[in-house]
Amino acid sequence: MKKQKTPVGKTLTLTKRYEKPREKGLTAITDIGVPLGELVHILGSYHSFVDLAKLGVGSAYIEPCLREKIKLYADHDIPVYFGGTLFEKYYHQAKLDDYLCFLDDLGIEWIEVSDGTIDMQPEEMIRIIERVGQNFKVLTEVGKKEETLDFTSDDWTRQTLDALTAGSAYVVLEGRNTADAGIYDAGGRLDRALIRQILATVDQERLIIEAPTARSQSQVINLLGGNVNLGNIFVRDLLLLESQRQGLRENTFFVSQGM
Repeated sequence: MKKQKTPVGKTLTLTKRYEKPREKGLTAITDIGVPLGELVHILGSYHSFVDLAKLGVGSAYIEPCLREKIKLYADHDIPVYFGGTLFEKYYHQAKLDDYLCFLDDLGIEWIEVSDGTIDMQPEEMIRIIERVGQNFKVLTEVGKKEETLDFTSDDWTRQTLDALTAGSAYVVLEGRNTADAGIYDAGGRLDRALIRQILATVDQERLIIEAPTARSQSQVINLLGGNVNLGNIFVRDLLLLESQRQGLRENTFFVSQGM
């Protein structure tokens, strides 16, 4: 077999990125209304950058090409899950069993459990994680979509630990799809103290930090390195994010490998 040659001039030292299936440096994208035809071309070029795909908010319920999209992602070895808002809608209407049947019928193996919009007692959240974890891989989102003084940094840490102990594969730290809530303030600044507090007791590899904007991505990458797990990445931003991970943008020019 002929050995592949390194292209002339490609001599830069960059962040070492792991090949799929990755256990660190995950990129979880959010797909809200990307046309199927466009998605074919995007994944054809950039599927190697993607580890998980979320059909965001409650959009999966009304996505006209739902089964086709699920199959397309599967063809590129990308598991699909639905936004936590859809879980919350079913739960709020006391139809959780119907939701689980919906996922099962579609062959979905991942489920996001959250209470970003509704109020749920912590004990109830744990009960649900333990229940659905018998048949699905669980992502638990921690944090609120609207700023509230009632949700303290200690609440963030405790709920994150509890969710992982209950069987969640990952905890997703809420950042909304605008990076101005949850772990960010209204001006889009990352709460570094909160992140450090959570990481004092939680393995970074078990967290997925939502970072939907280029600014939020650069803040998280500069804090935690190019191999941090990131979520809520818009499909069309895949090459930009990967460039930021590897220090190929001015905002992350001096980024370390991390982890």
